[in-house]
Amino acid sequence: MLMRLPHLSSLQAGRAVAALMVVVYHLNVFVLPKRLYPDTGEALHPVANMGYSGVEFFFALSGFLMLYIHSRDFGMPKKAHDYAIKRISRIYPAYWLVLVPLILAGAMVPSVGLGAMPGLGQLLQNLFLVPMEDTPILQVSWTLQHEMLFYAVFALAILHRWIGLGVLAMWFSACALSVFGQTMLFPAAFLFSPYNLIFLFGALAAVSFRHIGLNVARVLFGMGLLTFLLTGLNDVYRVVEVSFGVRTVLFGMSSGVIITALAAMETAGSLKVPRSLRLVGDSSYMLYLVHMPLMTAAVPVAKLMHLPEFLPPWIMALLFVAGSTTASVIAHLFLERPLVRFVSRKFGAPKYVPDPAVLSSALRKAASSRLPVPPGPRLNNP
Repeated sequence: MLMRLPHLSSLQAGRAVAALMVVVYHLNVFVLPKRLYPDTGEALHPVANMGYSGVEFFFALSGFLMLYIHSRDFGMPKKAHDYAIKRISRIYPAYWLVLVPLILAGAMVPSVGLGAMPGLGQLLQNLFLVPMEDTPILQVSWTLQHEMLFYAVFALAILHRWIGLGVLAMWFSACALSVFGQTMLFPAAFLFSPYNLIFLFGALAAVSFRHIGLNVARVLFGMGLLTFLLTGLNDVYRVVEVSFGVRTVLFGMSSGVIITALAAMETAGSLKVPRSLRLVGDSSYMLYLVHMPLMTAAVPVAKLMHLPEFLPPWIMALLFVAGSTTASVIAHLFLERPLVRFVSRKFGAPKYVPDPAVLSSALRKAASSRLPVPPGPRLNNP
């Protein structure tokens, strides 16, 4: 019997921080200066602009989790169905929970931002996360398009180990070449984006963290965090001109190092994560999806209450972050998690039930040898 992989709470904490970074970035760039304080353009500190780099951390974490969870499934086509259901149930139900109301609201109230109702082709592209050149209806879903591409390529290794790993190697090599290559047009710019290379750094973290001692892990964590912060600060203040590709790779590599260190330290028993932070990490996908629609809807309410007239931007930011986080936790507990469980149970691989002839033979042998009778199969699994 395969051992259950330990749940790494430190990575959930990292997921929570990354999601909150993205929320703060959107507050600092869009909500505060353009919608709440348009006359003065007030916002938080410029350093908050590096919050977009939470996306790079998410990509590295996805690469880590795919190899950490599914590396034993390589070359096992029977696992492909279960893998697909897990990935689909993780991404689409929660995404549709946010996207469909957004589309309906845009159709009924054009002022929410959709303008004209999208055509059927565009709707289908958005619903199923088909890569597109235009900005998606739920803007943050561009990252989910990269996630689904990675999941699809990764699935090849489950169908056939060496063919799949070979395709992954060639794909990552092409993405690496794009870092220093010429600007590409869609769809090549999407298929071979430097963003896709970040999944590799996460996968390397999944391979290496078990071989790292506690002291080395602490050093790596410091180095990875420092590189991550310096890359973000340089991108904000432009001290050194760095291309988009190089910047993305630096974020991805440092995220991979941070994840390696966190996993190694937790495995060594050196980290304890508060339950509240783990809960935000569990809810981070919903937070990522809902924060912009929620904050957009909250802007007219805040203006109606004249809050921007007597509250400074940092207090408004705290209110918006707290409100979005609370709403995402509630949505995760009462909508996302039940939906994921339902889809997994409805369409996942059936539980193993022994062959009746084999079971009868085992019962006869047990009775003849006066051994305890083995329990029958549990047909109603919880």
